[in-house]
Amino acid sequence: MGRKRRIWFCLALGLGVFIPGFGLSCPTLQLDIEGGWYNMSSTSGQTEDTIVANSYSFELYAFLIPNDSNTLDDTYYLSAALVPKPEPNVDLGYFTFDSRTVNVTSDMYFGVPPLEENLGFDSGDLQKHGIFETYFIEFGFQFDWSKDIAPYNTQQRAQSGGAISTYGSGMYYRVFQVDVSGLAPGYLIHFDLYKASRLSDGDIEVSEFAPFSHDAESPLRRVPEPSTIVLLGGGLFSLAMVRRKMRN
Repeated sequence: MGRKRRIWFCLALGLGVFIPGFGLSCPTLQLDIEGGWYNMSSTSGQTEDTIVANSYSFELYAFLIPNDSNTLDDTYYLSAALVPKPEPNVDLGYFTFDSRTVNVTSDMYFGVPPLEENLGFDSGDLQKHGIFETYFIEFGFQFDWSKDIAPYNTQQRAQSGGAISTYGSGMYYRVFQVDVSGLAPGYLIHFDLYKASRLSDGDIEVSEFAPFSHDAESPLRRVPEPSTIVLLGGGLFSLAMVRRKMRN
């Protein structure tokens, strides 16, 4: 490589965080949602600077660009956290994650990931980033060597509104089916992706995680509009009247 080309390469690498699709603009770990949009403010009731699903049932993508410290053979984790933090030991419905039903909050743990004996926050845990401490559940998995696409920045994809590509190679993925339609109104499920390592003293620390600008969450479960309740009540009343006439 000539001297001028080496200079331009170093400049481009140094500016990689500012150039879409180049170098450091694609983190090692990322999350995305098929059809998801990017929320840049807290006015919508969603978490600020995160990718949000556009329906209560959606496909959650976890991505890995392997390196010497993060390989396909390693185990990675997804935490599914309840937002906002509720009162202790309340029944707030359920959600499903890859056909597994999670009762909220009885099947969840209170604290900060990773899941360990002491769920109080310490320096090796996932940073709180406005989500924790709250109820969460953790799912461990491995990436599939046969499923990869060309690396891209999930934040930029969500901002542009484009579809998730199915072509290329170099970034590996897993897809999870999520449905939060059974969750209580006023709540959402927030997802973080990370890798954790167990220390000699038994403590578990997060060694790699998706930037909080590249995490994801469900839509906020909305309280039914009064007009919807009226229509539902009217429909039930009409049905009752029809059944009464049929009996007569």
